Amino acid sequence: MHEADNPAYREMGGTVDIFLDEGDLELGSKIKTRLQIIHSPGHTQGHVTLYWPEQKVLIAGDCIFYRSTGRTDFPGGNGVALRRSIDRLSRLDVEYLLCGHAYGNPGILKGRESVQENFRYIKAF
Repeated sequence: MHEADNPAYREMGGTVDIFLDEGDLELGSKIKTRLQIIHSPGHTQGHVTLYWPEQKVLIAGDCIFYRSTGRTDFPGGNGVALRRSIDRLSRLDVEYLLCGHAYGNPGILKGRESVQENFRYIKAF
């Protein structure tokens, strides 16, 4: 989790082992996988998305859904910040969008045009 969400998480009794900040994250010991951590506030102050540029995969969490976005009524949620985050994420080269919740869709959008159409749809509101 991003450190900005820690105060609210602590109030709920949670503890964090590791904080994620904007930048690269390498996974694996023999074969390395590099993900980009993207701080994408709006749903919460500390919301992060994960981007795997090598495979063009965006793990959106509760920022982006199929034809919808995450809520902004949580502590630190902000509609203007969410709009900025979505605009930023829409500029990435994405062929697979993994949504936070499926909501009547498999939850994985496949193909650049399908992903971009989803971004256009949610940005129109």
